[in-house]
Amino acid sequence: MMSNAKKNHTMDNNCILISGVGIAGTSLVFWLKKFGFIPTIIETSHKLREGGYAIEFMGRAMMSQKRWVSI
Repeated sequence: MMSNAKKNHTMDNNCILISGVGIAGTSLVFWLKKFGFIPTIIETSHKLREGGYAIEFMGRAMMSQKRWVSI
């Protein structure tokens, strides 16, 4: 027999565990909270990174970036 939660496609528990405090994890926490969920985020690293990721711009992205920087 199927429970009501499965029939109605609803969740009885709105608590969610997220592993990782990177950009994806923190973005997910933001949106889940906005939609009424209760996210808990965990991280195994003992400290924040001091540097970021290198991002490469090419083509139109580079032209757009140059235009915005010169404004």
